[in-house]
Amino acid sequence: MKTFEKLLFYIVRTSAVFLPLIAFLGILQGSIYSFAAFFVVFVFYFIIELILWISGLSAFSRLDNEFQFVDPEQKSNWDQVNIYVYSFLHILLIPSALYILSTRTMDLAYLGCILSLAATCGTVGGLAGHEFMHRSDRLTRNLGILVYGMLNYGHFKVSHILGHHVYVGTYGDWSTARKNESYYKFWNRAVIGGYIGAWNLEKIRLKKRGLDFFSFDNEMILISIFQIVLNLSIYLTFGGRVLLTYWLVCFMAISLKEIVNYLSHYGLNRTRNSQGRLESIKNSHSWESNNKVTNWFIFNAGKHCHHHRRPSAHHDDLKLCHEKDYLPYGLPMMALIALVPPLYFKMMNKKLDQLSTVADKSAEMNLEKNADNTTKMEILNV
Repeated sequence: MKTFEKLLFYIVRTSAVFLPLIAFLGILQGSIYSFAAFFVVFVFYFIIELILWISGLSAFSRLDNEFQFVDPEQKSNWDQVNIYVYSFLHILLIPSALYILSTRTMDLAYLGCILSLAATCGTVGGLAGHEFMHRSDRLTRNLGILVYGMLNYGHFKVSHILGHHVYVGTYGDWSTARKNESYYKFWNRAVIGGYIGAWNLEKIRLKKRGLDFFSFDNEMILISIFQIVLNLSIYLTFGGRVLLTYWLVCFMAISLKEIVNYLSHYGLNRTRNSQGRLESIKNSHSWESNNKVTNWFIFNAGKHCHHHRRPSAHHDDLKLCHEKDYLPYGLPMMALIALVPPLYFKMMNKKLDQLSTVADKSAEMNLEKNADNTTKMEILNV
């Protein structure tokens, strides 16, 4: 059975890596095919999960028997292939798709193109760009900015690294959803607050380094220039209708990306000691998903606890941290549930009330050995 499961893993991972190509070919073909990438994200995913159940294989991983399909000695090569190939295709997809849309009329196929672009860029695209932002070398980090910059969201690198990873689980973090806060209210705080916060964080970083705010040392200025040039180029090349279409795609893609943040920290808080200092980041400050297809499809995004403990760890090195207290379903299903706040609150508030504050000891000890000050180092090295 493990051989069959391994086959499913490679099918899902390959579909993720080449999702931009699937989207492009569907858009190029038109008609019902324009929905191809949207189908892969929101239907094909559930079909694979159903196959796991029917074949007698669990759709969920367990901490004590989690396994990796990739040979440890080949991990670096595999990582280079899947993430970099996806990002290259992602960057090419947007201008290519916009060109095709400029020649099309606004019909059902046009809607399919929009949905496929948003699904591609907001799911796998968001996680690929996120992966690069945490790399140690500047070139790769800049690639992450470019991936998000193509969605008018390049500032996410600043707000995420300097803000979210420092203040996660606090009211000072715009990317931590509070208990009984709907996704819609969270979206406003995460997107608008994150953008304003990115400017403030960059101002603080430059001041600490003794650098001028109004200079090319300011990443927010560079990102803003790139995005202004990008949007102006789209308008001058393809016209106002395509620019508005592009903005709609960006809005939908960003919304898909932010719903992952909403799910990952909903209702979880860090405490302060008697001196007012925040406790260190623990497994109990993130929700994680042990859904196999979630982690195969979006580069282990469900293993969020380990990511916050070691932000520099590559996606193929991330492990599950909890013995229990997982999200009830995979991220796509949880995202749909989150769109109905009463249903989501009923499900997650019950888990919050029952949540054990003591994470699985074995996982905690394994991560503790490798815990580092990566977040602080990233701030200093940006």
